[in-house]
Amino acid sequence: MGRNTLRLYAPFIAVAVIQALFITVAPSRPATDAVVAGVANDGVFGAGDGISAGSGGEITDDSFGLDDGELSSGDGLSNSGGSVATGGSTGSGGSTSTGGTGGTGGTGGGTGGTSGAVEDRSHCKGEFQFDFLHSNPLCVPKWQGTDNGGATYQGVTEDEIKVVFFGSIPNPAVDAILASQGLARTEEDEEELFAAAEEFVNANYELYGRQIRIVERDDADCPQTPPDPDKCLEAARKVLKEEKPFMVLWDSGLYPSVFNEFGRAGVVTLGGWHFAENYFTDFRPYRYDVFMDGTKSARMLGEWYCKNLAGGNATHSGRVIHQDIGVRGQVQRRLGISVPDTDANIRTAELVKQIVAECDPTAQEPVIVRYQSDIETAASQADNTVAAYIDAGVTTITCMCDPIAPAFGSKAQTKNNYFPEILMAGIGLIDFDKLGRLYDSEQWTHAFGPSHLQVQPRHEDSDATRMFRAAGRDGEPCDSCNLPWAYVALAASMVQGAGPTLTPANIEAGVQRSPGIGGWERSGGNPHVVKVSFAPDDYTGLDDVKEVYWSEAATSSIDGQPPAYVNVDGGRRYEEGSLPGSFADRIPVAAR
Repeated sequence: MGRNTLRLYAPFIAVAVIQALFITVAPSRPATDAVVAGVANDGVFGAGDGISAGSGGEITDDSFGLDDGELSSGDGLSNSGGSVATGGSTGSGGSTSTGGTGGTGGTGGGTGGTSGAVEDRSHCKGEFQFDFLHSNPLCVPKWQGTDNGGATYQGVTEDEIKVVFFGSIPNPAVDAILASQGLARTEEDEEELFAAAEEFVNANYELYGRQIRIVERDDADCPQTPPDPDKCLEAARKVLKEEKPFMVLWDSGLYPSVFNEFGRAGVVTLGGWHFAENYFTDFRPYRYDVFMDGTKSARMLGEWYCKNLAGGNATHSGRVIHQDIGVRGQVQRRLGISVPDTDANIRTAELVKQIVAECDPTAQEPVIVRYQSDIETAASQADNTVAAYIDAGVTTITCMCDPIAPAFGSKAQTKNNYFPEILMAGIGLIDFDKLGRLYDSEQWTHAFGPSHLQVQPRHEDSDATRMFRAAGRDGEPCDSCNLPWAYVALAASMVQGAGPTLTPANIEAGVQRSPGIGGWERSGGNPHVVKVSFAPDDYTGLDDVKEVYWSEAATSSIDGQPPAYVNVDGGRRYEEGSLPGSFADRIPVAAR
């Protein structure tokens, strides 16, 4: 069985933020072609939303335009007895708890008590459900009901919630690149992780009489690279037909068209790193991710550029950018943006281009270069990209891409004596120390900018390890097990926040109610904690960034080895609209 090498990218990460390793070559059908029919984008359900919120509250295929013939009203697509009410959820056997908080990835919250009963919060650890992790979910009262509504939706019974972990076929060439930093895990590692995760979740989250069961589908015939959208779509349809899950977890930014398929099928799905926000909102209430969507990532990158780089010369490049461009400090900046050639990503690059052009009208317009996510042609594509940047006089490049692309791009830059400023986009786990070591050191000494990742703990103190030990296991899970754990934790928190009547509508209501967790102020300035929250137009969790720059002399908090990123101001985090300026006061110029 093949393991998804994309999952290898997140060793030691408590709440990982990562872009796809490889995204399908063929542009997917835009998400707007498959908008969930009749659902108003207001964050709640009511008359006119295409959902019957009255007696019975039934959700059927017709409510969401499910015309693919795979799921029908006989497949359990109903929330018998359930409806969504302000501040709470009601349903057969459930109750409304006015003003209750909902839960999201790492947030928790929710309604769960019986109407009129005294809330039992004796298990709470302050405001949290438990205190084992860096990112603990918010506490909900112990459920005192006796009827959770039974089979409230496909993949849900009185006793069980079926969650499928979807996979793709790894590529040996990608494995070889990652092997130098030990970013790998075996089938046995993953099986051990999910067994521990199931036990931990079922023992510590409020699931209203049910238990989560994780089903791995490693037979999913989705090649990582070169991509094959048709084969992956067929594999997804097979999983939907055979498993009929309530949730699908796919720790990937691969194949936007496949994520669209899960949305059309009415399955709550987590994944799709940094896709444009409409790839989530167009499929509400089914599409979520723990990582920041690409649209918000683009806005924050644009804000950082406008506050720090606009209107100035390239002061943090190599001493000579290129013989045909000029030397450090004497050439006005021109931005180049590398991006995978798929609609879900191109939209985000276009937004950065627009923001930068508006705030820096005296500079030449930013240049966008698209690439195909095919490792077999990656080296030649990198040469072509460098040639295009040199020809356009680009002084500053940013890669809104996967973590492998810079391994090829940076080497092509050095080969062509091209030493631009490297602006970190924050996405793609490019800002992870171990992956930064894969890039050409002559180039990466000029890397700086926003980073989505929190300051990383050592593996023995990561959330995956803390969960693993709390579940009664000795030792530690695999080095790269934090990423799948982050997805399981998000799924568990969403179920907890939905209340007893488990439906996609109540999942959405729960995440919209939740106040979220983390944030620099609320965490007391803890650099290990990110802010995670959701909103009516925001279906992805991460909300803040820090600043970093690469240093050959710095040692990593992950393994104590150099080189590494330096976390500016101790890893202080910023939300959109509050990013600082005057970067030269915080980020030094490289010697070479």
